[in-house]
Formats: sequence, structure tokens, C-alpha cells
Amino acid sequence: MGTKQDVITEIFRLCRDRRNFIFDNALVKQVCKRHGFGNPFDVTKLDDTSRFPQILLDEDYFILHLGKGGHKFVKGISNGFHVFERCNTGNTVKVF
Repeated sequence: MGTKQDVITEIFRLCRDRRNFIFDNALVKQVCKRHGFGNPFDVTKLDDTSRFPQILLDEDYFILHLGKGGHKFVKGISNGFHVFERCNTGNTVKVF
């Protein structure tokens, strides 16, 4: 059984090779079926970069939801995700 990262990697390669980074849920479902990944609706949901497949990190892309079943790989992870600075614990306020 394949992983979410396997599915995203294949979709990214397909999009990169055809030089069109827009894809839809139909493609997601096809690739999920090939990899035996059971939840195609979860594939494009990546909340933080720790769950990105290595190819997206290497090539600096993230997934943007276009709506109505459409998605796009967008160049520039830092445009869509922010790495938060460390909090200075000496200046935090505890709320009860």
C-alpha cells in the first residue's frame, strides 16, 4: 500500500513533465488507485512542511487549492508556509 507522499510525488512528476501544474481530483483518484491509497480526499491536505514528500521540498513547491476539485503546485514554499520563530518562554503569559 502506498503513502500520501507516494501519491503526491507521482502527481507532481506528471504535472512537471507536462509543464502544467494544475490538476484535479480525478487525477488524484487515479493515482491513489495505482498506489492502493484509500483516501483520495486526504491527499492534497498538507498542513505543514514536515509532511511534504521530499520532491516538493527539493523543488520548492506546495499545493494550493483552487476550489471545485482543482489544485495547483505553486513554486515558493515560503509564500504559502511560514516557519515560526522560537518563542521566548520568559515572556509568555499563562492563561487559565
